[in-house]
Amino acid sequence: MRIFNLSFIITVLLYSSTVISQSASNFNKVWVQGGGVSFTTTFNSTGIVNQYLDTLYSPYFADGNSNICDSFGNLLLCSDGYQVYDKNVSVIDGSDTLVPHAIFNRQDGWSPASQSSIFLPMDNGKYYFITPTASDHEINTYWNNPNSGRALFDVMYYNTIDMHANNGAGKVTRRMVPMLQNVTLSKTQMMACKHADGKSWWLLKQASDTNMIYKFLFAQDSMYGPYIQGFPDPHFSKWDQSGQSIFSQDGTKYATTCRGAYKIFVADFDRCTGTLSNPQVYDVPTQKYAPDTTQNDQTQGLAFSPSGRFIYVNGWSNIQQIDLLASNPQSSWVKVADTDTVLNAFEMYSSMYLGPDNRLYISNWNGLGSEMSVINNPDIKGIGCSFCPKCLRFPKFHFTPSVIGGGVDAPPCMPNYRLGPLPGNPCPVGITEVQPEPVVFSIYPNPARSEITIRYSKTGILELADLTGRVVRSILLPQAAGTQYVNLQDLSSGIYIYRYIVPNRSQNVGKLVLVH
Repeated sequence: MRIFNLSFIITVLLYSSTVISQSASNFNKVWVQGGGVSFTTTFNSTGIVNQYLDTLYSPYFADGNSNICDSFGNLLLCSDGYQVYDKNVSVIDGSDTLVPHAIFNRQDGWSPASQSSIFLPMDNGKYYFITPTASDHEINTYWNNPNSGRALFDVMYYNTIDMHANNGAGKVTRRMVPMLQNVTLSKTQMMACKHADGKSWWLLKQASDTNMIYKFLFAQDSMYGPYIQGFPDPHFSKWDQSGQSIFSQDGTKYATTCRGAYKIFVADFDRCTGTLSNPQVYDVPTQKYAPDTTQNDQTQGLAFSPSGRFIYVNGWSNIQQIDLLASNPQSSWVKVADTDTVLNAFEMYSSMYLGPDNRLYISNWNGLGSEMSVINNPDIKGIGCSFCPKCLRFPKFHFTPSVIGGGVDAPPCMPNYRLGPLPGNPCPVGITEVQPEPVVFSIYPNPARSEITIRYSKTGILELADLTGRVVRSILLPQAAGTQYVNLQDLSSGIYIYRYIVPNRSQNVGKLVLVH
């Protein structure tokens, strides 16, 4: 039997690709941000222009926000994480409520989770819009239960948008197509990177707590995946209200962190195959969270410098820099900033993004601020990077009793739209006939009382689901082969369905009986 693997998909993409057009350089020319009152930031060659987008009951473009421009740099689409709007902040056809209703209602119609939406452009006016989120079951069973100790994302959808429809007004042509279901996902930590062909997109999404990464490949007419890759460390915190994943500007490195982790994960990235390699975990030095002299600051977000040499990591009240080219990067940490104003006016930091002008812009976690802080020279080591407190200034809105206040908040979640194809043809060419090695897998004892032993031959994930199909346990099997012991005492007696999932292979499915 002929099996077409991922290299064949990549070959087709490369064969049909052309040199990326100059228009891609304009996709991120305008940023949309702000809660209650929304603003646009336009990056012109002569400087930055900040102005109002919507001042009366604006959607909340805060944390979960994203947007994209057309080939001329004009604002085209923007999102609050749950709906898609046009340049006039009107909901486009078919984009009302692109997430399950329970989370939409609970969060008042906008997403407070960073990196919970993203736009990926294709040819001929087509766009993908991706939203990881929580199902109605997750919200009603766990989020709405104050004693559950759980508030995760468990589903992920993509939508397709045709901007040629409705005489150029746009339309969602496919709604809420499932990418992942019945899984446990971080509420943050999602980012995309151009494939080596310069046209298609890799999308990486972190699982919850464990360092397991779901990878997808978006092409003009198809989505491929998920492809799963896992690493033993770090185990990210479940306190993932803030977090960020990012690629270096050239797409060769990937980094991620989330609140409470106190660590960053960095790996090399292959734009041809989507493979992460050379994993590194760095401990972020603990800093005191002002004004508390005992509590450690939290890791909130991170960003690469333009060259990819430095990574900046911000907590609530501190910003630190690590040098990846140092002989010992762990010892190279430098604190480059603390609070950007007096303490009683400080709004705390959240995510940060590199602008088209190669400056870093740091968002605020809360408050009604009309400024953002900036790092002017992020490729300079140490405090020479030039942290400028509250140097990006927005118009001040004059509130009235009938208008609810708002603030600048967070830059939009955007990949590097300007990244082009790799020179030459570095990806494999031709149709590969694959004769896969057999996958060895076993669970015993079965029936089991409180503990099972898992033997396996390939990196993958084991999912246990009850008879309704709800996943009750997701277990990362990180090494290429090994044995793992798992305690299941917290699960009720009964029959469970297990799935051993290995990327690009058929699933091993069976029944597991628990008898306590």
